[in-house]
Amino acid sequence: MLNINTIASLKGVATGDLEVRFVFTLHKRKPMTRKPLLTSFLAMTVSLLALASSVSGCAVSPEAKKKAREATLDKFSKEVTKHLLDRNPATLQESVNQLMHGEVHVSALEKLQARKILPDSTIDVLKAIDDAQIAHLSNEVQILNVRALTPLEKDSVTFRVTGKEIVKVSGKQKDVRPFSLELTCRLTPEMDNMPTLIDVGGMNATTAFSGSGSTAPSPKNKRNTRRRG
Repeated sequence: MLNINTIASLKGVATGDLEVRFVFTLHKRKPMTRKPLLTSFLAMTVSLLALASSVSGCAVSPEAKKKAREATLDKFSKEVTKHLLDRNPATLQESVNQLMHGEVHVSALEKLQARKILPDSTIDVLKAIDDAQIAHLSNEVQILNVRALTPLEKDSVTFRVTGKEIVKVSGKQKDVRPFSLELTCRLTPEMDNMPTLIDVGGMNATTAFSGSGSTAPSPKNKRNTRRRG
């Protein structure tokens, strides 16, 4: 590699002559190393491995799909059950909102309201909250088991959810009520892993929204009554 240095001499300035000399210096060029080539090769290898991993990740086995579907529906069944049985004044409004605006399928709303599984209006929810606060009532829902009763591969699957509802007065346990619900959930490939509830079975007078589930156990009247002869 050549390096050109220009030297201007002041010789002959008086006569108007300017002397310019060019000095050429030869630099030895460094030999190319294999480092850039190796770096490029490694980068290309990493890219190909990432692409292969991405492609292989798209091929999910039927068994893996079934397990993922089961896990999604299992989790949904537990959450819906807790929302259906929630009578805690601190969380009741949010539970009803989840049910009415996402978890329950639109086509099932009127049916579940007619069966008093869901409240008819916001007024019913506010009244239930006020009644619970006045009576110092709340509850806790514990899920013990979730089991599919119909094939998981179907768009609509029925689950049996069992557990217990713990009724509390002033924060203290007053009653324990076992429950067993049958939830029919719908999940299709187009629903983007967001199931909906289309039917409920097993709700009774104590678990229905307008039932006695929000009333405290009343003590028995111990006064003796005189029989008429």
